[in-house]
Amino acid sequence: MKHLLLILIFVSSSIFAQSTVNIGNLSVTVIDRNQVEVYLAEDHKFSVDCWNIRCQVFVATTKDPEYSLSDGTITPISGLLPLKIENIQSFKTNDYYEDTYIAFFVSNASASSTSLRQSLFLINTKDGSYSRFTEEYDWMRYGSPDAVN
Repeated sequence: MKHLLLILIFVSSSIFAQSTVNIGNLSVTVIDRNQVEVYLAEDHKFSVDCWNIRCQVFVATTKDPEYSLSDGTITPISGLLPLKIENIQSFKTNDYYEDTYIAFFVSNASASSTSLRQSLFLINTKDGSYSRFTEEYDWMRYGSPDAVN
């Protein structure tokens, strides 16, 4: 029994082993399939830690990824890759700027898929600053007694 427990611990820890890559001035660590951290030297600049089972994290390879959405689940079409260290790559947002970025796409749906928040985070590889582009929706099955503004 002890041997089985040790094997399970070893296998589970090796499946989600942390890995780090340096891109530009940033150090990017993927901790598991829904958790990533970004540092500039010792300064924490960005992180995602999805604990919700309906949360998905992807590496975006463009500022305009394409995907389909069904029942709160994202299916990548182009520009989205699974959160793995080997998928993280920098890109330019257009030909006129020299700045390069890495990007993460985070989708978080409620259990019943009646609400959803999707965010694209563009992180500058030089200074760690980032922009967030977010879309949300909520379905109010029975309406709402409160004003919507």
